[in-house]
Amino acid sequence: MPLRRDLRLWRFARYWPLSLLALAVVVSTLAPWTVRFPGDLALARALQSLHAPWLDTLMRGATRLADAPVAIPSLLLAAAAVSFLRHWKDGAIFLLTLPLEGLLRVLKLLVDRPRPDADLVRVVEAGSSGGGFPSGHAFHAVLFLGLMWAVGVPDIPWRWLRALARVCLLSLIALIGASRVYLGLHWPSDVVAGVLWGVPAVAVLAALAKRWRRREPSVANSSSP
Repeated sequence: MPLRRDLRLWRFARYWPLSLLALAVVVSTLAPWTVRFPGDLALARALQSLHAPWLDTLMRGATRLADAPVAIPSLLLAAAAVSFLRHWKDGAIFLLTLPLEGLLRVLKLLVDRPRPDADLVRVVEAGSSGGGFPSGHAFHAVLFLGLMWAVGVPDIPWRWLRALARVCLLSLIALIGASRVYLGLHWPSDVVAGVLWGVPAVAVLAALAKRWRRREPSVANSSSP
């Protein structure tokens, strides 16, 4: 029984990123043919029905965390810190997110789906240009914070603190994604698509980091007399 359970877990860990990637491809293929998916308007209005001045401030602050002026310096700082504390290859993993985010921008241009209209939802904050699908902010949140989960959190020595860090990272991802809908900048399906593209990307980068770590001792051993 334990062997069967371990085998099922191994298969799940191996194939679930591919399943999400396939779903992301399907959703992105359908997106250019519709302004929004069924349920987008109802979900956006339901979230915006919670509006309050303090919540407006919170959501604006959350969305700023994934804006380029904050996102890029924080990414570079994380790469430098991980390179210093662990290995330069782990820092390089963070830098590999930059071309991935560039590819997502290309996808946004190809899909070219309009953002929510002020006649349909409450646009708290305007100014974002370009297509809305998929959400670049949601993608960045999953990619950056997901790598912090995969590369940074395991080094925390205390179990309770690792659990707390993971809860905080998940909460930030959810808050950033929700802020894009709350502020009227994206449809919920835009955010979901950003997550669907982001999770497999994190899985690939985390697997690459793990593989590099496994090869490091063997390289060191082979070079020793």
